[in-house]
Amino acid sequence: MNRNCKHSPLLAKVLVLVCSLHFLSGVFSPLEGAISLAGDLTREFIVTPGQVVKGMIEFQNMSSQNQTVGIDTIDSDRMGLDSDGKTVHLEKGACSRSNSKWIKVFPTRVDLPPRGRGSFQYAITVPSDNSLIGSYWSTLGVTAFGKEHQEIIGGKTPGAKKITLPLTVNVRYGIKMVTHIASTGKKSLRFLSKKLISEQDSLVLRVDVENNGECLARPFVWVEIFDAKGCSMGRFQDRKLRIYPGCSVRFNIKLPKLPRGTYSSVLAADTGDESSLGAKYQLEIK
Repeated sequence: MNRNCKHSPLLAKVLVLVCSLHFLSGVFSPLEGAISLAGDLTREFIVTPGQVVKGMIEFQNMSSQNQTVGIDTIDSDRMGLDSDGKTVHLEKGACSRSNSKWIKVFPTRVDLPPRGRGSFQYAITVPSDNSLIGSYWSTLGVTAFGKEHQEIIGGKTPGAKKITLPLTVNVRYGIKMVTHIASTGKKSLRFLSKKLISEQDSLVLRVDVENNGECLARPFVWVEIFDAKGCSMGRFQDRKLRIYPGCSVRFNIKLPKLPRGTYSSVLAADTGDESSLGAKYQLEIK
């Protein structure tokens, strides 16, 4: 006998039982099972071929329960936002500018008591290869493994059944490990696109900047606007962001509400050196 089996809509919504919060920023709310990381989430080193750099990643269990913390390496060929606003992660060693194979971490898992402190030791061994040039990077993924608990789903309407499911939440942090080969490579920036967007009482100039060089760039992206008489109406900028080689980042520059008309502007990606980029544009406010 053939039978057609169908899952209920409720069951169809609970197929994923293990959740992870990936790559949190440096500021977070202490969740049960979460940890506090000491130091920056981006660590940069100026190195030479054959050099060995050693260091430590320290953390603390912020919960009142025992906590297991693990670490692994992840490659990224896109760090930050690309022109579509997406980040792409590759398998270990797949990125052409990966340094993940240079990095050894020990131990790879630590058990902490409540409020306890722990650390991972790392060693970065730069290959003795004089053809290395520019910046290389990868990410260390630090995971606080959560405890399984029971989650009750459904039962909110008369006659509806309640379903109890096991749920585990893992909290995951990303530490970027960046190595710069000393006195090599260059930055090469270009504007991919720009778009003026109206948001409530202000305007936003959205600018995508790409780095086609071999070295990481961290520019200030700013725009100065001029009226019809050539008088400056102010200079406006977004925060400084890292642009890794072969990657692009989106900057959002907030502008004041301007009267309708056409304005001239100077748009710049200022790195503080000869790789800085500038261009003149017309802005039309409709």
